[in-house]
Amino acid sequence: MLFEDKKKQFMHQFRKDHTIICGIGDKGVRFASTLMKEGKKLVLIEMDEANPKLRLFKKDHHIITGDLNDFSLLEEAGIGRARQLFLVTGSDTLNITLAGQTADFIIKKKVQPKIKCYCHVSNDQLYRLMKPWYLLQQDDLFDFNLFNMRETGTKALLGRHGLTILSQITGKAGNNKILLVGFGAFGQTMFGLLARIFNPANGNDFDITILDADPLKKRIFESEYAVLKDFIQAEFYLADAKLFIHDWDLSGYSSVFICIDDDQTALTILNVLMAKAGMSYMILLVLAHSEEITALLSDIRNSMKSPDTSVEKFGRIYAFNIVSETVDYLFKSAFITGLARAIHLHYMETEYKKLKDYEESLKDLDESADPVLKVELLNGISYVRNNKNLVAWEELGTFFKDSNRKQAEDILIKLGLLGYEIIPGENGDISRIEKDFMNHIDFLAQVEHRRWWLDMIENGWKFGEKKDEKERTNPCMVPWQQLSSHDKNKDIEAVLSIINLLKLKGYTVRLIER
Repeated sequence: MLFEDKKKQFMHQFRKDHTIICGIGDKGVRFASTLMKEGKKLVLIEMDEANPKLRLFKKDHHIITGDLNDFSLLEEAGIGRARQLFLVTGSDTLNITLAGQTADFIIKKKVQPKIKCYCHVSNDQLYRLMKPWYLLQQDDLFDFNLFNMRETGTKALLGRHGLTILSQITGKAGNNKILLVGFGAFGQTMFGLLARIFNPANGNDFDITILDADPLKKRIFESEYAVLKDFIQAEFYLADAKLFIHDWDLSGYSSVFICIDDDQTALTILNVLMAKAGMSYMILLVLAHSEEITALLSDIRNSMKSPDTSVEKFGRIYAFNIVSETVDYLFKSAFITGLARAIHLHYMETEYKKLKDYEESLKDLDESADPVLKVELLNGISYVRNNKNLVAWEELGTFFKDSNRKQAEDILIKLGLLGYEIIPGENGDISRIEKDFMNHIDFLAQVEHRRWWLDMIENGWKFGEKKDEKERTNPCMVPWQQLSSHDKNKDIEAVLSIINLLKLKGYTVRLIER
Protein backbone atom coordinates (compact mmCIF):
# COMPACT_ATOMS: atom_id res chain seq x y z
CA MET A 1 0.00 0.00 0.00
CA LEU A 2 2.89 2.33 0.76
CA PHE A 3 4.34 1.57 -2.68
CA GLU A 4 0.99 2.46 -4.32
CA ASP A 5 0.89 5.79 -2.49
CA LYS A 6 4.44 6.64 -3.61
CA LYS A 7 3.56 5.61 -7.18
CA LYS A 8 0.50 7.93 -7.16
CA GLN A 9 2.59 10.77 -5.77
CA PHE A 10 5.21 10.27 -8.48
CA MET A 11 2.62 10.08 -11.28
CA HIS A 12 0.89 13.21 -9.97
CA GLN A 13 3.94 15.27 -10.94
CA PHE A 14 2.99 14.71 -14.58
CA ARG A 15 -0.76 15.18 -14.15
CA LYS A 16 -2.39 17.99 -16.14
CA ASP A 17 -5.87 19.15 -17.19
CA HIS A 18 -7.17 17.81 -13.87
CA THR A 19 -9.70 19.19 -11.38
CA ILE A 20 -8.77 20.29 -7.86
CA ILE A 21 -11.41 20.23 -5.11
CA CYS A 22 -10.65 21.97 -1.80
CA GLY A 23 -12.90 20.77 1.02
CA ILE A 24 -14.45 17.29 1.07
CA GLY A 25 -17.72 17.94 2.86
CA ASP A 26 -21.20 17.46 1.36
CA LYS A 27 -20.52 19.91 -1.48
CA GLY A 28 -17.06 18.58 -2.22
CA VAL A 29 -18.28 14.98 -2.31
CA ARG A 30 -21.12 15.88 -4.66
CA PHE A 31 -18.82 17.74 -7.05
CA ALA A 32 -16.25 14.92 -6.91
CA SER A 33 -18.86 12.20 -7.50
CA THR A 34 -20.31 14.02 -10.51
CA LEU A 35 -16.87 14.59 -12.02
CA MET A 36 -15.86 10.96 -11.38
CA LYS A 37 -18.83 9.78 -13.47
CA GLU A 38 -17.53 11.96 -16.30
CA GLY A 39 -14.11 10.32 -16.06
CA LYS A 40 -12.32 13.45 -14.81
CA LYS A 41 -8.96 13.26 -13.05
CA LEU A 42 -9.26 14.65 -9.52
CA VAL A 43 -6.95 16.00 -6.85
CA LEU A 44 -8.70 16.41 -3.51
CA ILE A 45 -7.36 18.65 -0.74
CA GLU A 46 -8.77 18.23 2.77
CA MET A 47 -7.66 19.79 6.07
CA ASP A 48 -8.93 16.87 8.21
CA GLU A 49 -6.91 13.76 7.39
CA ALA A 50 -9.37 11.68 9.47
CA ASN A 51 -12.33 12.67 7.25
CA PRO A 52 -14.02 9.31 6.44
CA LYS A 53 -15.34 10.66 3.12
CA LEU A 54 -11.79 10.56 1.72
CA ARG A 55 -12.08 6.76 1.50
CA LEU A 56 -14.59 7.18 -1.33
CA PHE A 57 -11.89 8.60 -3.59
CA LYS A 58 -8.57 7.27 -2.24
CA LYS A 59 -8.33 4.34 -4.65
CA ASP A 60 -8.52 6.25 -7.94
CA HIS A 61 -7.63 9.87 -7.15
CA HIS A 62 -4.79 11.84 -5.58
CA ILE A 63 -5.49 13.13 -2.07
CA ILE A 64 -3.54 15.82 -0.22
CA THR A 65 -4.16 16.63 3.44
CA GLY A 66 -2.89 19.71 5.24
CA ASP A 67 -3.56 23.31 6.17
CA LEU A 68 -5.14 25.09 3.19
CA ASN A 69 -4.07 28.43 4.63
CA ASP A 70 -0.72 27.49 3.08
CA PHE A 71 -1.05 28.13 -0.69
CA SER A 72 1.81 25.71 -1.36
CA LEU A 73 -0.77 22.90 -1.05
CA LEU A 74 -2.44 24.17 -4.20
CA GLU A 75 0.93 24.39 -5.91
CA GLU A 76 1.57 20.79 -4.83
CA ALA A 77 -1.81 19.89 -6.33
CA GLY A 78 -0.65 21.26 -9.67
CA ILE A 79 -2.76 24.41 -9.81
CA GLY A 80 -0.70 25.66 -12.76
CA ARG A 81 -1.65 22.57 -14.78
CA ALA A 82 -5.27 22.19 -13.65
CA ARG A 83 -8.34 23.18 -15.65
CA GLN A 84 -10.90 23.47 -12.81
CA LEU A 85 -10.77 24.49 -9.16
CA PHE A 86 -13.61 24.09 -6.66
CA LEU A 87 -13.28 26.02 -3.39
CA VAL A 88 -15.91 24.48 -1.11
CA THR A 89 -14.31 24.40 2.34
CA GLY A 90 -16.47 25.27 5.32
CA SER A 91 -14.87 28.72 5.59
CA ASP A 92 -16.00 31.60 3.37
CA THR A 93 -12.88 33.57 4.27
CA LEU A 94 -10.61 30.70 3.25
CA ASN A 95 -12.48 30.12 -0.03
CA ILE A 96 -12.25 33.80 -0.99
CA THR A 97 -8.59 34.05 0.06
CA LEU A 98 -7.67 30.99 -2.01
CA ALA A 99 -9.57 32.39 -5.01
CA GLY A 100 -7.60 35.64 -4.81
CA GLN A 101 -4.27 33.84 -4.37
CA THR A 102 -5.06 31.54 -7.31
CA ALA A 103 -5.94 34.49 -9.54
CA ASP A 104 -2.64 36.21 -8.66
CA PHE A 105 -0.70 33.00 -9.27
CA ILE A 106 -2.35 32.19 -12.63
CA ILE A 107 -2.06 35.74 -14.00
CA LYS A 108 1.53 36.15 -12.79
CA LYS A 109 2.61 32.82 -14.29
CA LYS A 110 0.51 33.40 -17.45
CA VAL A 111 -0.83 29.85 -17.28
CA GLN A 112 -2.59 28.66 -20.46
CA PRO A 113 -5.29 27.65 -21.15
CA LYS A 114 -7.45 29.40 -18.56
CA ILE A 115 -8.56 27.75 -15.34
CA LYS A 116 -12.21 27.83 -14.27
CA CYS A 117 -12.66 28.51 -10.54
CA TYR A 118 -15.87 27.92 -8.56
CA CYS A 119 -15.87 29.63 -5.15
CA HIS A 120 -18.60 29.00 -2.60
CA VAL A 121 -19.70 31.72 -0.15
CA SER A 122 -22.36 30.61 2.34
CA ASN A 123 -22.96 33.93 4.10
CA ASP A 124 -25.66 35.72 2.08
CA GLN A 125 -24.57 39.26 2.97
CA LEU A 126 -20.92 38.50 2.19
CA TYR A 127 -22.00 36.88 -1.08
CA ARG A 128 -23.80 40.06 -2.18
CA LEU A 129 -20.81 42.20 -1.16
CA MET A 130 -18.43 39.95 -3.09
CA LYS A 131 -20.35 40.04 -6.38
CA PRO A 132 -18.77 43.26 -7.74
CA TRP A 133 -15.28 41.92 -6.93
CA TYR A 134 -16.14 38.63 -8.61
CA LEU A 135 -17.11 40.43 -11.83
CA LEU A 136 -13.76 42.23 -11.82
CA GLN A 137 -11.90 38.91 -11.60
CA GLN A 138 -12.93 37.77 -15.09
CA ASP A 139 -9.71 37.43 -17.08
CA ASP A 140 -8.45 35.68 -20.20
CA LEU A 141 -6.51 33.34 -17.90
CA PHE A 142 -8.83 33.04 -14.89
CA ASP A 143 -12.57 32.34 -15.17
CA PHE A 144 -13.95 33.06 -11.69
CA ASN A 145 -17.44 31.89 -10.66
CA LEU A 146 -18.85 32.88 -7.29
CA PHE A 147 -21.86 30.94 -6.00
CA ASN A 148 -24.06 30.70 -2.95
CA MET A 149 -25.64 27.29 -2.36
CA ARG A 150 -29.02 28.64 -1.30
CA GLU A 151 -29.41 31.33 -3.98
CA THR A 152 -27.90 29.32 -6.84
CA GLY A 153 -29.72 26.15 -5.79
CA THR A 154 -33.10 27.87 -5.58
CA LYS A 155 -32.58 29.44 -9.01
CA ALA A 156 -31.59 26.02 -10.33
CA LEU A 157 -34.71 24.48 -8.84
CA LEU A 158 -36.93 27.02 -10.55
CA GLY A 159 -35.01 26.79 -13.80
CA ARG A 160 -35.17 23.01 -14.00
CA HIS A 161 -38.56 22.40 -12.39
CA GLY A 162 -40.35 25.69 -13.08
CA LEU A 163 -42.96 24.09 -15.35
CA THR A 164 -43.81 21.46 -12.74
CA ILE A 165 -44.14 24.08 -9.99
CA LEU A 166 -46.12 26.47 -12.18
CA SER A 167 -48.52 23.78 -13.43
CA GLN A 168 -49.16 22.48 -9.90
CA ILE A 169 -49.80 25.97 -8.52
CA THR A 170 -52.10 27.04 -11.34
CA GLY A 171 -53.70 23.68 -11.87
CA LYS A 172 -56.82 24.13 -9.72
CA ALA A 173 -59.35 26.95 -10.05
CA GLY A 174 -60.02 28.77 -6.79
CA ASN A 175 -56.89 27.47 -5.08
CA ASN A 176 -54.63 30.44 -5.50
CA LYS A 177 -52.72 30.57 -2.22
CA ILE A 178 -49.17 29.53 -1.46
CA LEU A 179 -47.91 28.71 2.03
CA LEU A 180 -44.18 29.41 2.39
CA VAL A 181 -42.83 27.75 5.53
CA GLY A 182 -39.57 29.28 6.66
CA PHE A 183 -38.10 32.67 5.80
CA GLY A 184 -34.43 31.86 6.17
CA ALA A 185 -32.03 31.96 3.24
CA PHE A 186 -34.02 29.40 1.20
CA GLY A 187 -37.36 31.06 1.91
CA GLN A 188 -36.15 34.58 1.13
CA THR A 189 -34.69 33.53 -2.21
CA MET A 190 -37.81 31.56 -3.14
CA PHE A 191 -40.02 34.53 -2.21
CA GLY A 192 -38.00 36.84 -4.48
CA LEU A 193 -38.11 34.36 -7.36
CA LEU A 194 -41.87 33.86 -7.06
CA ALA A 195 -42.29 37.63 -7.26
CA ARG A 196 -40.52 37.54 -10.63
CA ILE A 197 -42.91 34.97 -12.09
CA PHE A 198 -46.43 35.59 -10.91
CA ASN A 199 -48.39 38.53 -12.24
CA PRO A 200 -51.49 39.42 -10.18
CA ALA A 201 -52.85 41.65 -12.95
CA ASN A 202 -52.69 38.79 -15.45
CA GLY A 203 -54.97 36.36 -13.67
CA ASN A 204 -52.30 34.81 -11.42
CA ASP A 205 -53.64 36.54 -8.31
CA PHE A 206 -51.57 34.56 -5.83
CA ASP A 207 -51.43 35.27 -2.14
CA ILE A 208 -48.41 34.06 -0.19
CA THR A 209 -48.65 33.28 3.51
CA ILE A 210 -45.26 33.10 5.23
CA LEU A 211 -44.64 31.27 8.49
CA ASP A 212 -41.58 31.79 10.68
CA ALA A 213 -41.13 32.07 14.46
CA ASP A 214 -38.11 34.39 14.30
CA PRO A 215 -38.93 38.11 14.85
CA LEU A 216 -35.79 39.06 12.89
CA LYS A 217 -37.16 37.19 9.85
CA LYS A 218 -40.34 39.24 10.09
CA ARG A 219 -38.33 42.47 9.98
CA ILE A 220 -36.46 41.12 6.94
CA PHE A 221 -39.81 40.32 5.31
CA GLU A 222 -41.13 43.81 5.98
CA SER A 223 -38.01 45.29 4.40
CA GLU A 224 -38.19 43.00 1.34
CA TYR A 225 -41.97 43.36 0.95
CA ALA A 226 -41.62 47.14 0.84
CA VAL A 227 -39.78 46.55 -2.44
CA LEU A 228 -41.89 43.64 -3.73
CA LYS A 229 -45.41 44.75 -2.79
CA ASP A 230 -46.06 45.91 -6.37
CA PHE A 231 -45.21 42.40 -7.57
CA ILE A 232 -46.82 39.99 -5.16
CA GLN A 233 -49.40 39.84 -2.35
CA ALA A 234 -48.10 38.42 0.92
CA GLU A 235 -48.59 38.32 4.67
CA PHE A 236 -46.28 37.13 7.44
CA TYR A 237 -47.32 35.12 10.51
CA LEU A 238 -44.90 35.08 13.42
CA ALA A 239 -45.64 31.56 14.65
CA ASP A 240 -44.24 28.09 15.20
CA ALA A 241 -44.89 26.38 11.87
CA LYS A 242 -45.57 22.92 13.38
CA LEU A 243 -48.31 24.23 15.69
CA PHE A 244 -49.71 26.68 13.16
CA ILE A 245 -50.03 24.14 10.35
CA HIS A 246 -51.61 21.53 12.60
CA ASP A 247 -54.66 23.76 13.22
CA TRP A 248 -54.66 25.79 9.98
CA ASP A 249 -57.26 25.20 7.26
CA LEU A 250 -55.26 24.60 4.07
CA SER A 251 -58.22 23.88 1.79
CA GLY A 252 -57.70 27.17 -0.10
CA TYR A 253 -54.01 26.53 -0.78
CA SER A 254 -52.66 25.11 -4.01
CA SER A 255 -49.19 24.49 -2.65
CA VAL A 256 -46.95 24.47 0.40
CA PHE A 257 -43.26 25.33 0.02
CA ILE A 258 -41.14 23.98 2.89
CA CYS A 259 -37.99 26.10 2.78
CA ILE A 260 -36.56 25.52 6.25
CA ASP A 261 -32.75 25.75 6.39
CA ASP A 262 -32.63 22.77 8.81
CA ASP A 263 -33.49 19.40 7.21
CA GLN A 264 -34.77 17.74 10.40
CA THR A 265 -37.26 20.55 11.06
CA ALA A 266 -38.34 20.49 7.40
CA LEU A 267 -39.08 16.74 7.59
CA THR A 268 -41.02 17.21 10.85
CA ILE A 269 -43.23 19.80 9.14
CA LEU A 270 -43.70 17.43 6.19
CA ASN A 271 -45.01 14.79 8.64
CA VAL A 272 -47.47 17.29 10.13
CA LEU A 273 -48.76 18.15 6.63
CA MET A 274 -49.04 14.48 5.65
CA ALA A 275 -51.12 13.80 8.75
CA LYS A 276 -53.76 16.38 7.84
CA ALA A 277 -56.99 15.08 6.34
CA GLY A 278 -58.07 16.12 2.84
CA MET A 279 -54.56 16.88 1.56
CA SER A 280 -55.06 18.26 -1.95
CA TYR A 281 -52.13 20.65 -2.22
CA MET A 282 -48.68 20.20 -3.71
CA ILE A 283 -45.79 20.09 -1.25
CA LEU A 284 -42.43 21.35 -2.44
CA LEU A 285 -39.76 20.21 0.02
CA VAL A 286 -36.29 21.79 -0.17
CA LEU A 287 -33.56 19.91 1.71
CA ALA A 288 -29.99 21.03 2.25
CA HIS A 289 -28.28 17.70 2.95
CA SER A 290 -30.58 14.64 2.96
CA GLU A 291 -29.92 13.42 -0.58
CA GLU A 292 -31.07 9.86 0.18
CA ILE A 293 -34.45 11.05 1.49
CA THR A 294 -34.86 13.33 -1.54
CA ALA A 295 -34.18 10.41 -3.89
CA LEU A 296 -36.55 8.11 -1.96
CA LEU A 297 -39.47 10.58 -2.05
CA SER A 298 -38.89 11.23 -5.76
CA ASP A 299 -38.81 7.50 -6.53
CA ILE A 300 -42.07 6.95 -4.65
CA ARG A 301 -43.78 9.82 -6.48
CA ASN A 302 -42.52 8.70 -9.88
CA SER A 303 -43.70 5.11 -9.33
CA MET A 304 -47.14 6.06 -7.99
CA LYS A 305 -49.76 3.50 -9.07
CA SER A 306 -51.58 2.62 -5.87
CA PRO A 307 -55.13 3.97 -5.35
CA ASP A 308 -54.53 3.85 -1.59
CA THR A 309 -55.18 7.40 -0.29
CA SER A 310 -52.43 7.19 2.33
CA VAL A 311 -49.90 6.36 -0.40
CA GLU A 312 -51.41 8.76 -2.92
CA LYS A 313 -50.31 11.69 -0.80
CA PHE A 314 -46.72 10.94 -1.77
CA GLY A 315 -47.63 11.74 -5.36
CA ARG A 316 -48.07 15.38 -4.36
CA ILE A 317 -44.61 15.73 -2.79
CA TYR A 318 -41.82 17.21 -4.87
CA ALA A 319 -38.54 16.89 -2.94
CA PHE A 320 -35.36 18.67 -4.01
CA ASN A 321 -31.84 18.51 -2.67
CA ILE A 322 -30.31 21.96 -2.91
CA VAL A 323 -26.72 20.67 -3.12
CA SER A 324 -27.55 18.37 -6.05
CA GLU A 325 -29.52 21.09 -7.82
CA THR A 326 -26.65 23.55 -7.37
CA VAL A 327 -23.97 21.17 -8.61
CA ASP A 328 -26.03 20.20 -11.68
CA TYR A 329 -26.79 23.86 -12.36
CA LEU A 330 -23.16 24.96 -12.12
CA PHE A 331 -22.03 22.26 -14.55
CA LYS A 332 -24.86 22.91 -16.99
CA SER A 333 -24.63 26.69 -16.77
CA ALA A 334 -20.92 26.95 -17.52
CA PHE A 335 -21.99 28.83 -20.63
CA ILE A 336 -23.59 31.70 -18.65
CA THR A 337 -20.66 34.09 -19.13
CA GLY A 338 -20.58 33.35 -22.86
CA LEU A 339 -24.31 33.94 -23.07
CA ALA A 340 -23.95 37.21 -21.12
CA ARG A 341 -21.28 38.37 -23.57
CA ALA A 342 -23.58 37.44 -26.47
CA ILE A 343 -26.39 39.49 -24.88
CA HIS A 344 -24.10 42.52 -24.66
CA LEU A 345 -22.91 42.03 -28.25
CA HIS A 346 -26.53 41.81 -29.44
CA TYR A 347 -27.32 45.02 -27.52
CA MET A 348 -24.42 46.82 -29.21
CA GLU A 349 -25.47 45.62 -32.66
CA THR A 350 -29.05 46.74 -32.02
CA GLU A 351 -27.95 50.21 -30.86
CA TYR A 352 -25.63 50.72 -33.82
CA LYS A 353 -28.41 49.65 -36.18
CA LYS A 354 -30.64 52.28 -34.54
CA LEU A 355 -27.90 54.87 -35.06
CA LYS A 356 -27.65 53.98 -38.75
CA ASP A 357 -31.45 54.17 -39.14
CA TYR A 358 -31.59 57.54 -37.36
CA GLU A 359 -28.81 58.97 -39.53
CA GLU A 360 -30.37 57.70 -42.76
CA SER A 361 -33.82 59.03 -41.77
CA LEU A 362 -32.31 62.42 -40.91
CA LYS A 363 -30.50 62.50 -44.23
CA ASP A 364 -33.76 61.82 -46.10
CA LEU A 365 -35.63 64.71 -44.43
CA ASP A 366 -36.39 67.71 -46.62
CA GLU A 367 -36.99 71.32 -45.58
CA SER A 368 -40.74 70.76 -45.13
CA ALA A 369 -40.23 67.92 -42.62
CA ASP A 370 -41.81 68.10 -39.19
CA PRO A 371 -39.28 69.87 -36.89
CA VAL A 372 -40.40 67.65 -33.98
CA LEU A 373 -39.37 64.56 -35.95
CA LYS A 374 -35.99 66.13 -36.71
CA VAL A 375 -35.43 66.83 -33.00
CA GLU A 376 -36.38 63.22 -32.11
CA LEU A 377 -33.90 61.86 -34.67
CA LEU A 378 -31.14 64.16 -33.42
CA ASN A 379 -31.85 63.12 -29.82
CA GLY A 380 -31.72 59.46 -30.86
CA ILE A 381 -28.38 59.96 -32.61
CA SER A 382 -27.00 61.84 -29.61
CA TYR A 383 -28.15 59.14 -27.17
CA VAL A 384 -26.47 56.30 -29.07
CA ARG A 385 -23.24 58.24 -29.72
CA ASN A 386 -22.95 59.16 -26.04
CA ASN A 387 -23.92 55.71 -24.74
CA LYS A 388 -20.98 54.74 -22.53
CA ASN A 389 -22.06 51.09 -22.52
CA LEU A 390 -21.27 50.56 -26.20
CA VAL A 391 -17.83 49.18 -25.41
CA ALA A 392 -16.13 45.79 -25.44
CA TRP A 393 -17.13 43.37 -22.66
CA GLU A 394 -13.76 43.81 -20.92
CA GLU A 395 -14.35 47.57 -20.64
CA LEU A 396 -17.96 47.30 -19.48
CA GLY A 397 -18.77 48.46 -15.93
CA THR A 398 -19.53 45.90 -13.21
CA PHE A 399 -23.20 46.98 -12.93
CA PHE A 400 -23.86 46.26 -16.60
CA LYS A 401 -21.82 43.04 -16.59
CA ASP A 402 -23.89 41.84 -13.65
CA SER A 403 -27.09 42.90 -15.42
CA ASN A 404 -26.12 40.88 -18.50
CA ARG A 405 -25.29 37.83 -16.38
CA LYS A 406 -28.63 38.07 -14.57
CA GLN A 407 -30.40 38.28 -17.91
CA ALA A 408 -28.48 35.19 -19.07
CA GLU A 409 -29.38 33.31 -15.87
CA ASP A 410 -32.99 34.31 -16.30
CA ILE A 411 -33.02 32.69 -19.74
CA LEU A 412 -32.64 29.35 -17.93
CA ILE A 413 -35.65 30.17 -15.76
CA LYS A 414 -37.77 31.24 -18.75
CA LEU A 415 -36.91 28.02 -20.56
CA GLY A 416 -37.63 26.04 -17.38
CA LEU A 417 -41.09 27.59 -17.11
CA LEU A 418 -41.84 26.11 -20.54
CA GLY A 419 -40.26 22.77 -19.63
CA TYR A 420 -36.99 23.12 -21.57
CA GLU A 421 -33.27 23.19 -20.78
CA ILE A 422 -30.14 24.26 -22.71
CA ILE A 423 -27.53 21.73 -23.77
CA PRO A 424 -24.33 23.43 -24.94
CA GLY A 425 -22.01 21.86 -27.45
CA GLU A 426 -24.69 19.97 -29.38
CA ASN A 427 -25.94 20.55 -32.94
CA GLY A 428 -27.68 23.86 -32.28
CA ASP A 429 -31.26 22.59 -32.73
CA ILE A 430 -33.79 24.93 -31.09
CA SER A 431 -36.73 24.29 -33.43
CA ARG A 432 -38.82 22.66 -30.69
CA ILE A 433 -39.03 25.77 -28.58
CA GLU A 434 -39.66 28.46 -31.19
CA LYS A 435 -43.40 27.67 -31.44
CA ASP A 436 -43.76 27.47 -27.63
CA PHE A 437 -42.06 30.85 -27.28
CA MET A 438 -44.56 32.45 -29.65
CA ASN A 439 -47.51 30.79 -27.88
CA HIS A 440 -46.38 32.17 -24.50
CA ILE A 441 -44.80 35.43 -25.64
CA ASP A 442 -46.94 37.74 -23.46
CA PHE A 443 -46.31 35.68 -20.33
CA LEU A 444 -42.56 35.53 -20.96
CA ALA A 445 -42.42 39.26 -21.77
CA GLN A 446 -44.08 40.02 -18.43
CA VAL A 447 -41.57 37.77 -16.63
CA GLU A 448 -38.80 39.69 -18.42
CA HIS A 449 -40.30 43.06 -17.45
CA ARG A 450 -40.54 42.07 -13.80
CA ARG A 451 -36.96 40.76 -13.86
CA TRP A 452 -35.72 44.06 -15.29
CA TRP A 453 -37.83 46.13 -12.88
CA LEU A 454 -36.61 44.24 -9.78
CA ASP A 455 -33.04 44.43 -11.03
CA MET A 456 -33.39 48.20 -11.34
CA ILE A 457 -34.85 48.51 -7.83
CA GLU A 458 -32.01 46.41 -6.36
CA ASN A 459 -29.55 48.83 -7.95
CA GLY A 460 -31.13 51.98 -6.53
CA TRP A 461 -33.41 53.03 -9.41
CA LYS A 462 -36.96 54.33 -8.94
CA PHE A 463 -39.92 55.46 -11.00
CA GLY A 464 -39.66 58.89 -12.61
CA GLU A 465 -41.49 60.69 -15.40
CA LYS A 466 -38.23 60.88 -17.38
CA LYS A 467 -35.23 58.59 -17.69
CA ASP A 468 -32.36 60.16 -15.80
CA GLU A 469 -29.18 58.13 -15.20
CA LYS A 470 -27.84 60.66 -12.69
CA GLU A 471 -31.03 60.62 -10.57
CA ARG A 472 -31.61 56.94 -11.40
CA THR A 473 -35.22 57.37 -12.48
CA ASN A 474 -37.03 55.49 -15.23
CA PRO A 475 -40.67 55.88 -16.45
CA CYS A 476 -40.93 52.16 -17.31
CA MET A 477 -40.80 51.02 -13.66
CA VAL A 478 -44.54 50.36 -13.57
CA PRO A 479 -46.71 47.23 -13.90
CA TRP A 480 -46.85 45.66 -17.38
CA GLN A 481 -50.42 46.82 -17.98
CA GLN A 482 -49.37 50.47 -17.58
CA LEU A 483 -46.61 50.28 -20.20
CA SER A 484 -47.10 51.82 -23.63
CA SER A 485 -47.22 49.44 -26.61
CA HIS A 486 -43.77 50.71 -27.56
CA ASP A 487 -42.31 49.76 -24.17
CA LYS A 488 -44.12 46.41 -24.10
CA ASN A 489 -42.51 45.64 -27.43
CA LYS A 490 -39.09 46.17 -25.83
CA ASP A 491 -39.80 43.26 -23.47
CA ILE A 492 -41.24 41.15 -26.28
CA GLU A 493 -38.15 41.85 -28.38
CA ALA A 494 -35.94 40.91 -25.43
CA VAL A 495 -37.69 37.53 -25.19
CA LEU A 496 -37.55 36.94 -28.95
CA SER A 497 -33.84 37.79 -28.92
CA ILE A 498 -33.32 34.67 -26.78
CA ILE A 499 -33.99 32.55 -29.86
CA ASN A 500 -31.37 34.46 -31.87
CA LEU A 501 -28.86 34.25 -28.99
CA LEU A 502 -29.27 30.47 -28.72
CA LYS A 503 -28.80 30.15 -32.47
CA LEU A 504 -25.76 32.42 -32.35
CA LYS A 505 -24.10 30.33 -29.62
CA GLY A 506 -25.08 27.04 -31.29
CA TYR A 507 -26.94 25.62 -28.29
CA THR A 508 -29.55 22.88 -28.36
CA VAL A 509 -32.80 23.22 -26.41
CA ARG A 510 -34.52 20.03 -25.31
CA LEU A 511 -37.44 19.01 -23.12
CA ILE A 512 -36.45 18.39 -19.51
CA GLU A 513 -36.69 14.74 -18.57
CA ARG A 514 -39.30 14.15 -15.88
